[in-house]
Amino acid sequence: MDLIENREISFKIDFAQNLYEPILPEGFNSQIFESLLQKIREKILARTLSEVSFEKACLISSIAGKNLVVEFLEREYDSAEIYFYYEDIPSPVYMGKRSFTFVRMWLIPDDPTKARENLRNAPLELDQGGKVYFDPGIVRESGKTYLMSSLSYECPSDNSTNEYFETIKQTKEDHLGIIALHIKSLWLEAELATFYFWEHELGFRIERFEGYYALYGKKNAWLLEDG
Repeated sequence: MDLIENREISFKIDFAQNLYEPILPEGFNSQIFESLLQKIREKILARTLSEVSFEKACLISSIAGKNLVVEFLEREYDSAEIYFYYEDIPSPVYMGKRSFTFVRMWLIPDDPTKARENLRNAPLELDQGGKVYFDPGIVRESGKTYLMSSLSYECPSDNSTNEYFETIKQTKEDHLGIIALHIKSLWLEAELATFYFWEHELGFRIERFEGYYALYGKKNAWLLEDG
């Protein structure tokens, strides 16, 4: 397997610990990689070039105005981008900042102030890495109060995004069920209203396809599950 030709090498970078090490494919012999790396060094040195440390290389490239490593900027991808253009999405430089977020909207019979008080008095914690965040708000035009429930998971730096998503599929469903029961325990009349909120309160267009729903805004698009 030609790792370089197939661009299958990822690197773990930690400036604080001066760490720059390759993340090899599972089952790949590290000694083979080191042997390949040594051959590359020999070819470089044979051309009267000199080897420098990664830190110095970053400094040189920065002075030249072309950073060796791109800045750690956060970028969110809509679900439609992930679904249709997955192969075009680049791997992040900092592997510890990957996360999945699942959002639902609930119609509740309280004003936002009262809703926040109820939520403070009944905190909810999830296991298996799930983090939940609630944010109530009122839509001025309709006067209705909606509660946003946001469920998120951070992908471990040593896991591939695909593998981690597969491992949390059932956990995500379990946690969404726990969140629903929690909201219903606070407001018996609460209604799951994600589609209604986006379509009727915000005026987004929703199209229904086999297996998913497409939500269209002015510049973005999302894929939605039932809810």
